[in-house]
Amino acid sequence: METPISFDQALLCPALPTFAKRYPEISTAITLTNQPRHMIERAIDISIRMDHVENAELMARPIYESAYVLCCTPEMAQTLPAHPGELDARRCIGILPEERYHPNLWLLEKGAERLEVRPAGPLHFNSSDALLARSSMGLYKIRH
Repeated sequence: METPISFDQALLCPALPTFAKRYPEISTAITLTNQPRHMIERAIDISIRMDHVENAELMARPIYESAYVLCCTPEMAQTLPAHPGELDARRCIGILPEERYHPNLWLLEKGAERLEVRPAGPLHFNSSDALLARSSMGLYKIRH
């Protein structure tokens, strides 16, 4: 099995002891990576992806859906503009989609109002764990 690091740490790893106890005859090898590899060439039976699957040779099914929230330190919250449309994109850090170097847009919705923010801050990560660890830098971020 291949899985993104943050997914394993947050969801899969805590469930593995129960799974192993319930199914002791199943041996599971898990590779943690944020860079998906070619499953067929590497003989990977199951792979969890945090993005869409573009390979027509593979069968994909959604198993989990997450939502992002906008967060910052309490000190920074006092400096935020009245409306999210006034956020300074240069203070926004973002999550990088697999194999890309431009962060995902922040899609902010409240009721019928929808706003897109393109993070243009100094830092972007392909790991949500790394993103969450940067909470004290005076930057805005999105997290699960």
